[in-house]
Amino acid sequence: MRLTSRLQPSNVSGYVERERERHERYHKLQAHNRRHPTTRQNNESYDAERVRAFVCDITTGQLPDFVEPNSVDVVLMVFVLSAISPDRMDAALQCIFRAVKPGGFVLFRDYGLYDMTQMRFVAKQKRKIGENFYVRGDGTRTFFFSTEQTEELFTIAGFEKELCESDTRELRNRKRMIRMFRVWIRSKWRKPINAAATATATATATTEQPEASSTTTASGSDATTSANTTS
Repeated sequence: MRLTSRLQPSNVSGYVERERERHERYHKLQAHNRRHPTTRQNNESYDAERVRAFVCDITTGQLPDFVEPNSVDVVLMVFVLSAISPDRMDAALQCIFRAVKPGGFVLFRDYGLYDMTQMRFVAKQKRKIGENFYVRGDGTRTFFFSTEQTEELFTIAGFEKELCESDTRELRNRKRMIRMFRVWIRSKWRKPINAAATATATATATTEQPEASSTTTASGSDATTSANTTS
């Protein structure tokens, strides 16, 4: 099963259809925007038996019941994380980490630091709401990443780096006679093969702890609570 996660799933519909022709696989198409699943479902090529489009707020840390832990082969995150508040990015990536199979991948692409879009925000001087974090006129938000920030976020979530680099390009619009300097971050992250085994071992060890130890811990917690209440 593949889980494609991005702001505009219609942009990857061609990819999904090509994969569907090549492989007998079931795809789940996740959207971060409420209107796009409806748009996708109205497409004549939409096959509800092979593709399932749905809305999910990954910042809550919860995925739908039909997306089981350790069940997703590939997650495609293209301009998704930049729309999320920095204080909720960790929760979003931890949610993705739980869904990905051990050995599965996250393919990431998003805005890089000093991209042309950020320079436009800087020039306006009214859209900044945080460090490298801005709000658009329609209320949507945009964060601009460095490679170091990207590595830190994914590493904390538990992923291993396969690739993380800046993609800088100079684009020219000959009709309008302008040059555009674009900066994107592109990266590939892998969930460790032993991630599921480690989680299972930890859960087993916790379950098999002696009852006396649990009682001691609880007593310590009660003592701490009483002390805090008294003070």
